[in-house]
Amino acid sequence: DIGAGSYGIWASRAAKAFVRRADPALGCQLLLVEPFVLGDQRLLQQHLARNFQENRCEFTVETRQLKTSAELKALLAPGEPWDLLDIDAQGMERPFLHGIVGWLRQRVRRLHVSTHDRAIHWEILQWLKDAGWHVPVHFPTYSLVGLKSIGHGSFLNVDGHITAVPQTFAWS
Repeated sequence: DIGAGSYGIWASRAAKAFVRRADPALGCQLLLVEPFVLGDQRLLQQHLARNFQENRCEFTVETRQLKTSAELKALLAPGEPWDLLDIDAQGMERPFLHGIVGWLRQRVRRLHVSTHDRAIHWEILQWLKDAGWHVPVHFPTYSLVGLKSIGHGSFLNVDGHITAVPQTFAWS
């Protein structure tokens, strides 16, 4: 969860879904990156304690400010592929993704990107398509959109959103 905020909302949602659906013997690992609002991390620790069983999910918190795709790549490179990468980095989505969307196909099973500028939105969308990602859902910033194909009506959004999955990921 890049741009996790005080509570790691997307990481928490992913962990909740995992806990509900996965074998109780399995654990999960989540990475929260938030350099600005965590402070002493008290709010995050209270949130995790209230919402998650002890030792079921491991939360790793990175408070160093990332600025480049190389830094993001280094953070995501070790270990097994990530099930979800959510980037809501208030305009830093372009430098984080520039030059690594092809590499991410082998490291990430699902990508959520919140975009904060229409030009950045369309540029990242093209990068993903060129690199072989399937984009089932996207809507640009400041648009009135709907997800009618799944039964939702129109809504006004401020942030844009892109959900992408690799077309050729070697699922294990």
